[in-house]
Amino acid sequence: MIRNICILIAIVVTSIYLVNGNYAQAVAMCILVASIIEGNKCKYSYNPFFLLIITLVSFLLYNPQWGGVFFSALSYKTQAVICFSLIALFAGMRLCMRFQIHPLIVGKKTENILIVGALGLLPTLVSFAFFGNILVLSGDALLEAKEGLDIPIVGQLAFFLPATIIIACKRNSSKLIILAIIVSVLSALMTVTKMAILMAVFFSFVGLNRFSPSFLENKFVKSIKRYAAIWVPICVLLMFSNNNAIRTDAQGGEMTYYSNSGSMMHFDSSDEFAEGIFLNYLYFCSPWSNLDYNIERNNRRGYGANTFGQFGKRFGMEVQPVEKIQPSFLNTHTFLTDYILDFGLLGAVIASFFLGLFISYGYCKWGCSDDPIWLSFYTLIAFATSMLFFSNHFNNGYLFNYFLSFGIYYLISKTVQS
Repeated sequence: MIRNICILIAIVVTSIYLVNGNYAQAVAMCILVASIIEGNKCKYSYNPFFLLIITLVSFLLYNPQWGGVFFSALSYKTQAVICFSLIALFAGMRLCMRFQIHPLIVGKKTENILIVGALGLLPTLVSFAFFGNILVLSGDALLEAKEGLDIPIVGQLAFFLPATIIIACKRNSSKLIILAIIVSVLSALMTVTKMAILMAVFFSFVGLNRFSPSFLENKFVKSIKRYAAIWVPICVLLMFSNNNAIRTDAQGGEMTYYSNSGSMMHFDSSDEFAEGIFLNYLYFCSPWSNLDYNIERNNRRGYGANTFGQFGKRFGMEVQPVEKIQPSFLNTHTFLTDYILDFGLLGAVIASFFLGLFISYGYCKWGCSDDPIWLSFYTLIAFATSMLFFSNHFNNGYLFNYFLSFGIYYLISKTVQS
């Protein structure tokens, strides 16, 4: 029934896109329906197909009239590379699922939640020691506190804290789950970090979905879960709007996005909330405009520097990635920009296929595992997948960092227990 409804809606929406000449978005709509169908076949709702929907929706909502001067009419070249890359990404995901890769199953072994939590709290404690309570700061002082602390070894431990949520879920302890979520969220709030807050949400979602603890059978929790599709997006929007307001204040005054954007969307310019929501829309969809800008004007090639530079830096190599052109204050470029700057248009399509293979492999091997540490590593992959519309988190280095740090902790804990 759900499949038939999705197909019917897709036919109607796709027809509208085709009539208006939006052929690339018509293809994206078809991939969206295919992702919903394939995602429903997977055991867990944090599967790659459902996560890909975020990027597809971002492209489907791209409208030059809504975005005004910040959004350009995408060239045919850009639309073509987006279409073929999304198809290749989906095909890579689908192909890997057919290999029937067996997950890492460890049975009853559980991690030491106190040790993992203590490691994860170190970055917050160091930040507090240097800057105090960041929440009481404002303006440039807040930005300096958020961005000024750079201690690699300590920063390497940040995602151990939300990993305690997954450990608590496996232990099926309601008190531990609530405590782990509260500590992770408070830690994120103390550092005013959007990514840390989103990670707490992601780790909670993955842990609760994977282990389905009895905690979910509570009537109050059931009611919260039932309306999660409503309150979670609202909370995320409010969080981003608040963070944007903080940054705007630090930059010395409100940015009049409406009056400067040329958008057909009109709101009271004094309405800060509306302006914040509109800015969120710009960030959600502008990467496609910035991608187009780089395709048309950035002719430099990195030949792998943007994609693989993170590995070279670990071995002390001097790596000079190709800089992305910043057409506006919206410094987002989608996951495709690095691949295009490294390998060209055709290379980006091929790279998208292999990225799809890796994401699905991560889901099958680690995402379906019952080991909290490796499930936590997949959660980072899941987050990076959900952010494909924004930028290429697979090239940022933190996934490789946590593959090493989680792996080292896993080997040490396994050796000690044996």
